[in-house]
Amino acid sequence: MRSSSITFLVAIFSLIAFSAFVATFPQGINMASQHKIIASSPSITFYGGMKGNGNFCFYSKNSTINGENAGYASFEGKGYFYSPSVLCIDEKAYCKNAYFNATGVMKIDGNESYGKHSIRLEGECIVNFSLVNISFFKSNENIQNFLKNVSIEGVEKITNLISLLPISMDSIFYINGNGSIDEIKFNKSELIFRGRGEYKEEKFYGNSYLIIKNKKFFEKEGEMKIGAFSIPNKLIYIWIVAIAIFIASLFIKKEREFDKKFAGIAAIISLLFIAITFYLWERQATAIFGVSFFHSILNANLKTILTMIFIITPYMEIIALIAFPSKLAISSLFSFFGLDNIGKVAGSFIGYSMAIWLGIKMLPSLLNMIFLPLLRLI
Repeated sequence: MRSSSITFLVAIFSLIAFSAFVATFPQGINMASQHKIIASSPSITFYGGMKGNGNFCFYSKNSTINGENAGYASFEGKGYFYSPSVLCIDEKAYCKNAYFNATGVMKIDGNESYGKHSIRLEGECIVNFSLVNISFFKSNENIQNFLKNVSIEGVEKITNLISLLPISMDSIFYINGNGSIDEIKFNKSELIFRGRGEYKEEKFYGNSYLIIKNKKFFEKEGEMKIGAFSIPNKLIYIWIVAIAIFIASLFIKKEREFDKKFAGIAAIISLLFIAITFYLWERQATAIFGVSFFHSILNANLKTILTMIFIITPYMEIIALIAFPSKLAISSLFSFFGLDNIGKVAGSFIGYSMAIWLGIKMLPSLLNMIFLPLLRLI
């Protein structure tokens, strides 16, 4: 069979293989591990949903209590509370809709009553908590819509994050205090992360794929300082090995006549693995950042353009810094035996697989290499 016919069949096979891969893994493959966060008596800023129980008090103006208009209402007591959308700042929770089932003192327009109350509140409300257990979860309301017509003290901290970070602001935590990340202790640190959390017995317990700690993405990779940049040690090792093998191949390289017919196949296989790798990267980025590259393309504006840059730039890093030297090393090894083009096929498989796996593991380091000046503005 002619090499052009083989190349054509490989191209058809690649299209089928990519479609089958997407159908088999519609949500991608989760390769990122979440960090475990513990903070003692922290200051918490958060937007999302919230529920829990404990001692609390709330007050509201011009709201609706159980369907009845109320000029002023307040409650102080103990029990269960739930709000689908809430913004916590400096130990105050601002919400527009909430449900309370608690025992305590209720005041509505000067009328006071004590006992067990089941309260459905609609309208702007401020809640203070003490001795509480709280679960934080994702809200269905966009934070920009929530902030409309709501007067909130100290909201600049949230609006600054919205303007600077091209990621979903739902379930974003801003925590200041002492604690640990993956059992690595920290003192008087600021943490910003998107994830899940609970507050129990004056301690916060959270999980997140990515953490900004003191205006730098938190990472546990060993790094080497080169000028103004910190380069992960793994990248340095990969490049040293790749360059050494490539130089050796220049002196030992052989040629095989039949290997030449694989030149077109190597190019197609490389494109196949680029497509698969970017698909996996985009799906993983959606889980980590809460935003989709493809959704951003369909809804293009300045914010979504920043989102696309935020997602695609580290992807280009892993292709240039991991996939390329890995492919170079593998193809150079095969060239020892005169199988340069077959080596490119093997290099594409191994190189892009390493790129996506190591790239996800080293994502904080990759982001620091590019976006560290932006974080310093927060």
